[in-house]
Amino acid sequence: MPKEQWTLTQDKADRHTINGKFVAIAGYEWTSQPKYWMGVGENVVSERLFPGPPKLYNHKNVYFPSRVEYIFCAKDPAYMSPDLLAGVVQKHGGLVHNAHPSAEPEGRDQFDYPSSHCAVIANTEMGADSIRYDGKTYQVNWESIVRDFLNSGGKTGFVRGTDTITCG
Repeated sequence: MPKEQWTLTQDKADRHTINGKFVAIAGYEWTSQPKYWMGVGENVVSERLFPGPPKLYNHKNVYFPSRVEYIFCAKDPAYMSPDLLAGVVQKHGGLVHNAHPSAEPEGRDQFDYPSSHCAVIANTEMGADSIRYDGKTYQVNWESIVRDFLNSGGKTGFVRGTDTITCG
């Protein structure tokens, strides 16, 4: 996200906050994509930035209680993992949210952070083990993924959200 867009996002959050009634919080989605770690195939532009085997951290939503000058991007080696992201977000008083856990290979490293960062990476989106999207049913196994994380000593709060809006 360009700095100008991030500033505009924070401006809009400030404008929509009503003291004592409603707080709008600026945030963004931190996304680590396979193309940052490896060549992705014929006729696809690779943005390989990091050496070694691919790390697939899935998506994280990042929120701050006050303005910050810039976002912490997964393309920057200083913030390329959940652990590194949590460290810098904590310094700014923010929180990180695990968005839609993934049972697919692209989510295999999504909980790759020590339990000491569970106070910063404070929530995980929860949902049914199967979801319906765009007319198709998908087996996503959110509950089993989060149970595995909890059984390994991880701690998290739970939030229900969606990337889509359905009006009925």
